[in-house]
Amino acid sequence: MGNWFGRWRRALAKVLAPDLVESGRFACLQAELALSQLRLRTISDNLPVIITQFDLEGRFTFVNQYITSVLPRQPAELLGMHLRDITGQALYDSVSGHIERAFQGHKVSFDICYPVDGIDRYFAATYLPEVDAAGTVRSVYALWLEITERKQIELQQAADEQRLRTITDNLPVVICYLDQELTIKFANATLTQWTAATPAQVLGRKFTDLIQEFPNSPAAHALMPYITRALHGERVEFEYTSTVDGAGRWLHYTLVPQIGPDGAVLGIFALCSNVTELKLVQRKLSEMARFDELTGLPNRYQFNEKIEEAAHRCGRMGQPMGLLFLDIDHFKQVNDTLGHGVGDEVLREFARRLRAAVRETDTVARLAGDEFVIVLEALADRAAMGLVAEKILLAMQAPMLHSRGELQVSSSIGGAFAAGPAVEPKLLLECADAALYDAKRAGRATYLLRDYVVTDPVPVLEV
Repeated sequence: MGNWFGRWRRALAKVLAPDLVESGRFACLQAELALSQLRLRTISDNLPVIITQFDLEGRFTFVNQYITSVLPRQPAELLGMHLRDITGQALYDSVSGHIERAFQGHKVSFDICYPVDGIDRYFAATYLPEVDAAGTVRSVYALWLEITERKQIELQQAADEQRLRTITDNLPVVICYLDQELTIKFANATLTQWTAATPAQVLGRKFTDLIQEFPNSPAAHALMPYITRALHGERVEFEYTSTVDGAGRWLHYTLVPQIGPDGAVLGIFALCSNVTELKLVQRKLSEMARFDELTGLPNRYQFNEKIEEAAHRCGRMGQPMGLLFLDIDHFKQVNDTLGHGVGDEVLREFARRLRAAVRETDTVARLAGDEFVIVLEALADRAAMGLVAEKILLAMQAPMLHSRGELQVSSSIGGAFAAGPAVEPKLLLECADAALYDAKRAGRATYLLRDYVVTDPVPVLEV
């Protein structure tokens, strides 16, 4: 910059000197020029930006005072030095391409990291060529505006975004962000595990178009009612069940609206998780809660449900029903003499023979120990119930094979026959239990039936 003023002053002197020297006006013009230089120096030295000028060899010809905020050197010390003397060869090589373009007559801008005392400081650099009237580059001005605080914020934001991206990409959940037009603005990498598409391939596409490409996903029309609710500001959760290779698949969707400061919905975060394994575990736990682990028969909990349902159906259709209550004669002696392992084998075989002796529509359940019940629906009459009991007794006549040999067992059966429409399951069970007690008193290995009478709280024995 100093050279520019010098050249300008000498050129002006050559043109005006003959006329001004005599009149004293040249001295006045020199004074005004010096004042202009002082004003320009004052302004440049107080601007919060480093301002330098390079000659065609890349050496400093002007440096403002602000450079001392970065380097512990005065501007006068830097005049005549090359930029690489200040930055070092490695840093200079990283920006030399930009500087070369400036010397070719182009304005260039770029960011640069300049370590000062071991601390990274960031600058937005702009290089401006000084071009004369003939289009020749005479020098280059460089302006370095410090952006360290802004850059640190940007780097922190980038690091935070990278951490968030790493977390979301490794969650077993598909996560998308949709704007008000349902255009996908964000998708995590889990999407690729579920589909053939990468996040980059789906950005900018309509969610309703893309969902059609998801294998075994709900159609857009199935999702739209939920999406509409989310677009109105409601947090929505729902599940969708499909079949994949003959097996059930459960997807859990969560739609979370993004609400702006003015209360308007800006978009929707859509989360989709595959909860198939959880549902299978829940189903297994439900089965374990309803089925006897030893025999595989419904337990008391499920029996209570089944008999309630049977009583309701038979009452609605006006059909008789019955309940058989059974146990194994002298089962305690089996456990005491042969051990509980053999006892368990006997219970499993007993259960198997019971299932084989009744219809598929009848419910066989194990209440506890050696106590079993059978719910008989849509019986023709009381005699049909007796035929079932006789069939069971016959099925038990064959010896049971077990790990220590074979064993002959028998069963006592009590039955309650209900012909009326209003059946109370608890009372029906009590009636069958009483009949079982009568069968035991009659010598075991037999059956006895009672009629369940709604109006009579104490059912009467009938042989």
